[in-house]
Amino acid sequence: MRFRRSCPAVLVVISLAAVISVGCIEGLEQARRSLGEGQAHPEKVSLSDGTDDPNWTLRLEARPGYDLVDGNPHHWQYTNPGKPLRVLIMRVRWPEEGRQDIPIAGNLNQSMEDTRLYFLDQSWGKVEYEYVYAPVVDLPTPAASTSLASTIRDESLAATAALGYVFCGGPCGTELAEQEYRDPSQASNLNSSNFDMAVVAFRANPPEFGWAGLGVVGSAFTWTKYPTTAAVMEHEIGHNYGIGHGRTTKVRGTSETEFNSPQYEGYSRMAAGGKVLADDPLTRYNENGHFGPNNKHWYGWLQDSDVVFLHPEGNAFPDCAACQTQWTGKLNAMDRPDVIPGQENSPYFAAKIPIGTTGQEVLYVYYRTSYASSRKGISVQYCRRSFGMDSGMTGVCYIFDAHGSSYTLDDSAILPGTSYVAYPPYPLVERIGWEEAMKAIPVISVTSVPDLDNDPNCPNMVCNYDKEIAAELSIRFLSDTEKQQRSPLSVPNGNTLSPSPGLPRTLSSSSSGKVLVVAEDDAKGAGGTGELNVSVCPASGTATVYFYDDFPHAATMLSAPLSYGALQSDLLYAADCCTRGASVPASGVRAVVLRQNDPQFLNIAEIEIYTAANPAVNIAPSATCYLLPATGAYYNGNDDATAPQLIDEDYATYAHSGNPKDGGGKDFAVCVLPQPTELAKIKVVPRASKADRSENLTLEVYAEVGMSEGEDMGPVRGVGLLWQTLVQHPGAAWEAGEEYTVPSLPTSFVCDEGTGPAGPTFRYPVVHGKAFALIDAPAGAAIHTSVEYHTCPGAVADYEFDFSFPTPAPGNTQSCHPCPTRALDRNGIEACPSDSACDMLHVPGPSGGLFQARGMVDGRRRYVGRRQAEIAWNGGEGEWQLKAADGTVTATKTTNGFEPGWEPKDVVPAEPYRGVRAVAVTQNREIALNFCEMELYDENGVNIADQATCWNLPSNQGQYYTGGPNGEGPMLNDGDLETCEKDGTGPFLGRKFACIFAEPKEISKVKIYPRSGQLSRSNNLNLTLFDSIPDDSPPTMDTLSGDFSIELEAQDMSAGSGTEFEICRMPFATPQNPWATSSAISECTETRSWEELYEATDAGHIVIEEGGLGHLMQISKYEVWMCVFNASCIGDVGPTIPPQQDRAALAGADGVWGTSDDGLWTDWACFVFDEDAEVFLPWGFNSELGSSLPPLSHGSRVETSTCLEYESRSLVYADEGATPDFGPHPYTISSLKIG
Repeated sequence: MRFRRSCPAVLVVISLAAVISVGCIEGLEQARRSLGEGQAHPEKVSLSDGTDDPNWTLRLEARPGYDLVDGNPHHWQYTNPGKPLRVLIMRVRWPEEGRQDIPIAGNLNQSMEDTRLYFLDQSWGKVEYEYVYAPVVDLPTPAASTSLASTIRDESLAATAALGYVFCGGPCGTELAEQEYRDPSQASNLNSSNFDMAVVAFRANPPEFGWAGLGVVGSAFTWTKYPTTAAVMEHEIGHNYGIGHGRTTKVRGTSETEFNSPQYEGYSRMAAGGKVLADDPLTRYNENGHFGPNNKHWYGWLQDSDVVFLHPEGNAFPDCAACQTQWTGKLNAMDRPDVIPGQENSPYFAAKIPIGTTGQEVLYVYYRTSYASSRKGISVQYCRRSFGMDSGMTGVCYIFDAHGSSYTLDDSAILPGTSYVAYPPYPLVERIGWEEAMKAIPVISVTSVPDLDNDPNCPNMVCNYDKEIAAELSIRFLSDTEKQQRSPLSVPNGNTLSPSPGLPRTLSSSSSGKVLVVAEDDAKGAGGTGELNVSVCPASGTATVYFYDDFPHAATMLSAPLSYGALQSDLLYAADCCTRGASVPASGVRAVVLRQNDPQFLNIAEIEIYTAANPAVNIAPSATCYLLPATGAYYNGNDDATAPQLIDEDYATYAHSGNPKDGGGKDFAVCVLPQPTELAKIKVVPRASKADRSENLTLEVYAEVGMSEGEDMGPVRGVGLLWQTLVQHPGAAWEAGEEYTVPSLPTSFVCDEGTGPAGPTFRYPVVHGKAFALIDAPAGAAIHTSVEYHTCPGAVADYEFDFSFPTPAPGNTQSCHPCPTRALDRNGIEACPSDSACDMLHVPGPSGGLFQARGMVDGRRRYVGRRQAEIAWNGGEGEWQLKAADGTVTATKTTNGFEPGWEPKDVVPAEPYRGVRAVAVTQNREIALNFCEMELYDENGVNIADQATCWNLPSNQGQYYTGGPNGEGPMLNDGDLETCEKDGTGPFLGRKFACIFAEPKEISKVKIYPRSGQLSRSNNLNLTLFDSIPDDSPPTMDTLSGDFSIELEAQDMSAGSGTEFEICRMPFATPQNPWATSSAISECTETRSWEELYEATDAGHIVIEEGGLGHLMQISKYEVWMCVFNASCIGDVGPTIPPQQDRAALAGADGVWGTSDDGLWTDWACFVFDEDAEVFLPWGFNSELGSSLPPLSHGSRVETSTCLEYESRSLVYADEGATPDFGPHPYTISSLKIG
């Protein structure tokens, strides 16, 4: 049934009883106003609970589907409350003298009313705000002393509560409020003075916070500087509803950095989109900045009956009983206040496609009409969500850019008459994995959308009540067969060629002039990265290269535009391929350039370009004109630098360049003709009222065009200068413009900027093991392609082809450098490719240390230690080698794994290694350091982070800082992924989070969990492991700046599921040890020097005995032994003494031999000292060595001994001048003082 569209009248009520009525709008001229949006500000979140205060209460739902008694989702109490939400607006004044009040009337009231209408419109009346303005209150803390937003919040709430205005902490009388305001039966606690939401307004400067507004993500508190704007308030309250900043799918890594894309998508108010202004009704229909369908559906503004559910498994997909496998129908505009759920011909406002089984990953297909670019077709968004908070969910949404080959998102919509394949974007794959993400790939075919811009029933986008505003489309999913489709390249009426062997494969169609390069190696898998390189030289005209992460099914199978699904495109010209110094024919003028010579804007009304024909014809309207620079407040061209005002044949319009460049010569316009043309004259017309900006120009004509030389130089440049002349006139003397006759031009030019027959090379990053390039080139184009894989644990794998279109047969082919079949990892071996190969090696023992993966040797990873020791594979010898800093091989191993079996050489690193003492993560760029957990696993795979003390350094009590007064960072190792550490105010570069052990530990893995919603803060961090640090208490930045470390630089740790770094254990034998009496004693180590042992003995920390080896001695090599009483290794590997054993026989002189207090047997671990290497070699336990040692006694000194040959260490002879006799006979020493 068709309902008459309601007149979108709105009644706005505030506590001042002001009433504003906005009625139906018909035939209004567009009259917009624009308010400044305040200072740019960063993402408005800090802790995982959305506040900058760890004491702020986090209220999580039990699960996403948790329901209230009435059957509505829990969070609807906040997002779809069924009654107005009461908003307390606090105005605060600093105690410093002369501070002004903040008036209600004017800026503040207008901005709040704009915000009220914005939420009322996009929720179709389900969210309404009732404002109450509390009296102005004074804050006790001076502005100059206020560095935390939470201070303003706490003090303003306390001051207004004292006046009877109480914020419930959430919707009053619900489970989302603070405990004392939850029960509606408690009338004394819930009354007209209680409020569901709160806003505080304050005058800035000071404090100089770097934001115009701030909103707690997922909970109902907002800060704003005064004066404020509608844009700021609508955005910050959007954060209150759990929404992060909107992005685009064209990103590399979960870092969310831009890749051929603006940072924000520009449609939602959460992504630099538009706003609604109550006194400009047209803003309700034009660029209104409504949230996307993910949020509208979650909040209950759209309900399940308004959404069509789809999945390739249909209703067999878990928790999706309504899911269909395909659908055809209409989607209503989801961003109009007059297109209302339940009142349209079609019931649907969006299509939802769940990805994975967690409910956190979804796609939405929808129709947005308030932007000229979006209403051209259908839009798609990917959203990743985390559940919790008052809003029930926080998340970030990414807009698909259908025509992804361009920088702008003005062409992001899927156009009527085309089909688009929505492959999983990079952020989705990184979050749930390639295999899971590939299970649901929608194919969206758009049949029609209404032409609202040319519809007389929709003046200024305000449509008549009976106008249907819906798009017609169908949605299905790629079949498994289609997903594997690679050959032949299907182009209508085109010939096809089978793929050539090897990589990259090439597919082409001679009639259509298209070549597809397929760089896809399944062996590389989802972790394979590298670069696809393409060089193209068209013999004439132009060639375009489109790059894709996934196979371009839409372009190759569905006859869609080649730009569909692309993430980058590059246009090049024949002139780019000429050889420097060569003479190139010129058949006319291809480009006209007008250049500013003064440090001034280029401000031109018109350029007219006349042919040499009789009569002369102005062909400028057929040209494409660009205006540079295309940035700055006054620039009035398009996002892609085109400036149609220059050639619109209207002298009243004008083109205005961006910020002028110092020195002149940088502001310019270039008009490119469709083909080289003989010209008669060119007319230049300055802007009439600003002719003084055009007093000193240069007019140039070029034979050809080529690629630009830099981002600020536009997309093209002139090639082959044929003629130029100065355009110099004093001010207003030439407001009507002037014509310049083009003389007879040269018929050739000298190539001075070309790259030669090979052409320029375009490089495109390979992700997930694959990349694709579709080359649209004329016949005869020379093409060279190659692909390099970096992450194969071998040398770079190169594949190259040269051919001329349309013949793709390779002129030369290099076989892939074979990827090694085995690579070291924590478990011994792993097939190539290895996405879990070792990041570092941990070599235990006195000769060991930490080694960092760095580079390749013979196709395998090379590991370098901080002392420049190295472990690398020697392919010629077929063995792993441990080398000292001077290159001397100290140990070898012929197998791939880490098990014992090394063949030691004579040289080992001398400096002892004891384990990992500290792990630090350092911010590597100027952005906040902010993540949630650091897990540190021992050799048994147990997380022992709780045995460490963690720190947030430097100690900084600035805004948002979560650490303790001395820099403590307990949330880094509390085992809770929902609590997160955050540093204070900037600068941020070099900030550190660190966990420090009291004693060195053997660490096998480090895992870092970023903060959900702030993943970009963890996309460029350094990971450092220290085996020694000063015992500073508390530690400082200097504590973690020593050279006893190994560092992995510029690591992306933003994966939502955590980023792991493997520290693989590689034990190897010490030099040949003739002394070990058992395998158990080999596990005992002693790394202290003699001096350190004596100091520990004198301090009473240990008891040692020592002596000479007698006839077992090798002079200058093995001379003495040393035993440690109850060494730490004894309880782990020491001998078991049966209870029935005669302990007295083993007792020392004082009879002390038996068990310790904890019941373990006591013993001595004995070592022989290697005089060359200066290390202690394990010998045996005293209980096993028997007569090889004297009867050692704990608690007394040896007075006499007649044991088998032994000798004391130096300075224990009775006669210091005597020469000891090391003969093979019993040797007796009396009155021996040991140690």
